[in-house]
Amino acid sequence: MNIISLFILLIIIFLGIGIFVKWNEMKIYYWKKNFSNSKGEKEIEKILEKNVIFYKHLNEKYKNKLKIDTYIMSKLKMIEGIEIKITEEIKYTIFGLSGLLLLGNENTEYYPNLTSVVVYPRAYISDQNGKEKTVNLGESWNFGTVVLSWADVIKGAKDFNDGHNVVLHEFAHQLDQQTGTANGIPANLNVDYYTWKNTFDSEYENLIFEMENAHKDSIDFYGTTNTAEFFAVSTETFFENSENMKKEHPKLYELFVKYYRLDPMKIFSS
Repeated sequence: MNIISLFILLIIIFLGIGIFVKWNEMKIYYWKKNFSNSKGEKEIEKILEKNVIFYKHLNEKYKNKLKIDTYIMSKLKMIEGIEIKITEEIKYTIFGLSGLLLLGNENTEYYPNLTSVVVYPRAYISDQNGKEKTVNLGESWNFGTVVLSWADVIKGAKDFNDGHNVVLHEFAHQLDQQTGTANGIPANLNVDYYTWKNTFDSEYENLIFEMENAHKDSIDFYGTTNTAEFFAVSTETFFENSENMKKEHPKLYELFVKYYRLDPMKIFSS
């Protein structure tokens, strides 16, 4: 292929990407504008009230945003079941939970790298990329797939104080993987890079110290696995055990308040 042909091909590719992005923006605008008149609004509200325990504690502004974001993600993302039939309850519960991570961001991108969600009825055996088989509750893959156990999704949705939530965990990985490498530095960082890295790395080392010295901590010690897991586990704790996290890790807590653009201790009523 000569230089001219390569140049033309690149132009076609960039035009194609631009048209795709613009088309998605137009669809999202249309869905938002017509959401209140759609059949989905009441169904989403009913399911979120039933399954997602934190929903009823949000003010009307956040409730409305969460419903719209849930609806849009259900339109944008493919969701399929393995040994389980995908229902509106499954779909809206999963996207409603994942929408919590987007709640403070008005310019929502809806996990742009994510193309599909795969749901198993319960914990499943995984041997991704030929690795040793493991029993998993959820996974987030670099190439745009989240895998979830429905039994554990619903358990996490209905118990929002135990610090564990498989949807928040795996979708936090998606934010991290959006930069190309899962390393605890998520996409759309709105904090100075060095401030983030210095605080984050210090807190990560502190958690390792706590574990090695048999101390208790609000952040699950699974977060010591690596910095990617530390980000995902800390995200779970940030939303589900915010009071204790703020007491034990005030700098990390404030870092997450800035990143997620909200404070869980303020957005959830008692």
